[in-house]
Amino acid sequence: MTAQPRRVVYAFPHAGGSAALYRAWQAESWDDGLLVPVEMPGRGLRIRMPAMESLPELTAWLADQLCGPAREAGAGRGRVGDLRP
Repeated sequence: MTAQPRRVVYAFPHAGGSAALYRAWQAESWDDGLLVPVEMPGRGLRIRMPAMESLPELTAWLADQLCGPAREAGAGRGRVGDLRP
């Protein structure tokens, strides 16, 4: 019998908030998942980072932070490359 993979729940703070809101929740038992507070640039522990100025910029940053560098592959011209701008 194989174990079910744990669910990952990414917790985003309210506008202007910090991921510190969710730190107490991490101490609780999450039998079927893992709570991961997301600290946005310009907030909380990342206050010295410049805030993102556009949704595409924020989306690319989040993808890199949450999933690591992404790759794409396809038959059209055989391209393989980073999915970051």
